[in-house]
Amino acid sequence: MERAVRRVLIYGAGNNFIYSAREIARRFDIVGVVDISEDKQGTKLFGYTIGDLKELTEKDYDYVIVTPSYAESIHQTLLDNGVDERKILLLENALRDEKDAVNLKIAILFYGGLGDYIIGKNWLYHLHESVNLEGSDIDAFFLPQMMENARAVFEDSVLIDNLYEIDTEKLELVDTMNYSLVIRFSIVPMVMHMDSRELYVQNKRLYDYAEGVQMFGTETYQRGFFASPDFYKTVTDIFCRFPEKKYHALYDVLDNMLEPEAYHCEYPINISESDYLKELGLTGARYITVNTGANEEYMRKPSTRSWEYGHWIKLISVLRKSLPTDVRIVRMGLACSGEDTKAHIDLAGKTSVEQAKVLLKHAMLHIDYEGGLVHVRHVVDGGPSVVLHGPTSVERYGYEENIAIRTIDCPKACEWTCRDWLTVCHNENKPLICMKSVSVEMVAEKIINYVEGKGR
Repeated sequence: MERAVRRVLIYGAGNNFIYSAREIARRFDIVGVVDISEDKQGTKLFGYTIGDLKELTEKDYDYVIVTPSYAESIHQTLLDNGVDERKILLLENALRDEKDAVNLKIAILFYGGLGDYIIGKNWLYHLHESVNLEGSDIDAFFLPQMMENARAVFEDSVLIDNLYEIDTEKLELVDTMNYSLVIRFSIVPMVMHMDSRELYVQNKRLYDYAEGVQMFGTETYQRGFFASPDFYKTVTDIFCRFPEKKYHALYDVLDNMLEPEAYHCEYPINISESDYLKELGLTGARYITVNTGANEEYMRKPSTRSWEYGHWIKLISVLRKSLPTDVRIVRMGLACSGEDTKAHIDLAGKTSVEQAKVLLKHAMLHIDYEGGLVHVRHVVDGGPSVVLHGPTSVERYGYEENIAIRTIDCPKACEWTCRDWLTVCHNENKPLICMKSVSVEMVAEKIINYVEGKGR
């Protein structure tokens, strides 16, 4: 991607400009030349008619390049004539050797789970397409317990230079002195720190984006965003502001990115797919992956997105009886000490993220509640998933290829409407009815019909 040619107004029509005009013209679009000398005003130099200081407010430019030896009086003159301080560029900086240019240092603090990281990587790709981050040094920070997921998503990124762990209690303590821009990302971006002058000089488009996000945040983000219950108020506000946006495109808060819903960046698999499938006895096999969503925590504490564990056991039993005998059921996801699901292969708690990518890519179908593995399945081009939607909206979270299941017993999705929406149902008349109303038979029918339609 080529950087847009920046427009400059030259201040000073003396020898320094005469000797450097050709090089300035090579790097910039010169829109005018001004000088305080009345003797020079109105005369021509290199085809430019030298103007007076009024042009500092009349011309449209990105920078004013100061060609005389810089002095405090020049700085004040420019300010007095309406020049934004961020647009003042010294000749020596304008002509700094491109190979010696100082790279912008950017820090991005990523939050959330695997699905959120996938969305974050796509946001970073689209940001690069919009503002050109080439030449920037980008460090990404993650909580220690999330590093495996972070590496699985970001380690191959050509945009990110380093992946770092950072303690939960120290997320605000990233040394902003080392970075021109610090962004916190979870669903949407939040600018925590920006060196306005450095950004403006080095990458005007990135400056415009960061300033826009800051302005958006001033109007939208509740105090304590990302660190308190007000995070939910913020996301609710963003949901209301962009009723037509998919969940994975909400990051486009300025509404100026091209195709924000599309995943354009790659999510490579970093292990041998054939070796792993051979190890499991799944080479050339037809199989369906199932994530019951169950783990020790799930068994102790309810989640509004979860289906009863007994339903998963019954579903797997029905599928084993109803599907062709060559179709195998592979359980994956988090570990659980609950009752055996009787899947042909039970890999719950036994796979890395890379292994999960392989399983999801080659499965003929994936069955899940709305969660991270559904996003992984989509970005590795694995094919459709049967997704059980309870509190989450099909319109917000669904992908075109998926088979969404949601009843009308609770007509309104409640995601992000309150702080505890993931753990507490606020339908007092019919608690948790959104998931309870999804029957085993309903899900099994969708799966069986799909498999029969695929055939051999």
